[in-house]
Amino acid sequence: MYSGDAEIRRRTVALIDEACREWGFFQVVNHGVGHEMMGRTREAWREFFQLPVEEKQRYANSPTTYEGYGSRLGVEKGISLDWSDYFFLH
Repeated sequence: MYSGDAEIRRRTVALIDEACREWGFFQVVNHGVGHEMMGRTREAWREFFQLPVEEKQRYANSPTTYEGYGSRLGVEKGISLDWSDYFFLH
């Protein structure tokens, strides 16, 4: 993404686009973020998602940007299908 070569940037974007469309996600490796930093970040998120719902709601997502905490419960004919909490950052 930061290459001076426009063709490399274009191909990288195309590969990310394809991964998102085909698989719904992608993984970045060799990004330069240290293991210690990733561990501290993971621990902070775990602590956040273990908070009571009322506390997490203080960080509720904005309807204009969707940034912040949210929760979705998939329900079909009264049966719970999926529950996911999320925190969206843009």
